[in-house]
Amino acid sequence: MNSQLTVLSLMIKAPMESTELIDAFESLAIEDFGEPLREYFTWLMAKFNAGQSIYQDDLVLYHDSDKYMGLITTQSGTFSYKNLPVFIKQMKNERYTFELRQYFATCIGNLNQQGVTVEDKVKQVLETPFPREWEHTKSNLKTFSSELNKILELWDSPPELGEKTGLPNLDKIIMGNNSFGVPSNGMIAVIGGTKQGKSTVALTMLLDRAQEHKSSLVFSMEVSASEIARNLLAQKAQVTRGEIVRKQPYILDKIVKAGAEIAKKNIQIYDTPSMSLEFILLTARIEAKKRPIKTIMIDYLTLIKKPKSSARTDEVWGEMIIRLRQLAKEINCVVIIVSQINRNVESRSNKRPTVNDTRDTSQLQFDCHLMLGVYMHPRILEGHDRQIEVSILANRNGTVGETVYFDAVGGNISPKSKEEAELYNKLIEL
Repeated sequence: MNSQLTVLSLMIKAPMESTELIDAFESLAIEDFGEPLREYFTWLMAKFNAGQSIYQDDLVLYHDSDKYMGLITTQSGTFSYKNLPVFIKQMKNERYTFELRQYFATCIGNLNQQGVTVEDKVKQVLETPFPREWEHTKSNLKTFSSELNKILELWDSPPELGEKTGLPNLDKIIMGNNSFGVPSNGMIAVIGGTKQGKSTVALTMLLDRAQEHKSSLVFSMEVSASEIARNLLAQKAQVTRGEIVRKQPYILDKIVKAGAEIAKKNIQIYDTPSMSLEFILLTARIEAKKRPIKTIMIDYLTLIKKPKSSARTDEVWGEMIIRLRQLAKEINCVVIIVSQINRNVESRSNKRPTVNDTRDTSQLQFDCHLMLGVYMHPRILEGHDRQIEVSILANRNGTVGETVYFDAVGGNISPKSKEEAELYNKLIEL
């Protein structure tokens, strides 16, 4: 109980944006606290999720002056909130040790029963629930034989294909005979230079993948929520952003219809300019407890707030990429990461992105299941729309090197044939 009180008191002291407080909410659950302290934790979590600061006066007003409130407020003057990680670890160890003792005590009690057969004693011991920490380990324990049996049992059933990207012409390639799509817990990297359309491509993917019964999360550190909403409307209604901004009356019916369709899909937009990775991870985990998540989009990677570290830049971004990959696996969703390529691409004649253009974010090529390079020619062919190329730079599950093409008009993209695109490229180079 003392460590639980200490943890709660330090959480009250910790600033809202502190790494210690964010990590605390990420690692703790209501079940970690006994009654009535879990009520205080629930209250703190509600305040944190609402973005409200936490003050001791609020605690006094919200909870009557009982002994626990008094202990929490008194304890808060003993240690710094910087000690939170230490006390959280201590609290978890205490809980685990207690559960372990309870488990063995129950097992020994079952074995010491009088007038019960040995078979029944063994049966009772085997039926005794494992401590929660053990259950987690047990649930992750798999053998080769068990996995082999699953493969053989499903051998005659149709092959299990992965997730679609949300770009129909690209999906025809990656869902073909030699490809299997993207895993439901996979990572897609969308890379490109400045103003090349990479965010538009990624947002189009998210919109097409969005479903009513699952959440889709957009973490945008560059573009505002209102601009993202306009981009979504432009893509769905196949109108331009400019027409939406100028409120052209002839597109109103299209906007209303498109808006109603998008509103059915649970798309959530977070547009704080400088988000920390901890905020992104915590928000995603909280949302995942409410309903399944289909897609998380990060726009873009190198705008995430960098932690204070003496490590090299590529190591810092590499650690972030690994944690985002772990998040995708943990909550079983596709994570789309938009990333800027190196500036030195501008010095070469062919400016189309390659895998090697991700110098500071090179970890992407090791952790992503699919890497897409986005390129937009700097010139526009007279009488035509601007053209975007999306190339498969890396693909764990199949085809690499293929390119699909799109017409880009004011915030929306539409597929075009390879023949049209190749003719466009020939004409624009004349």
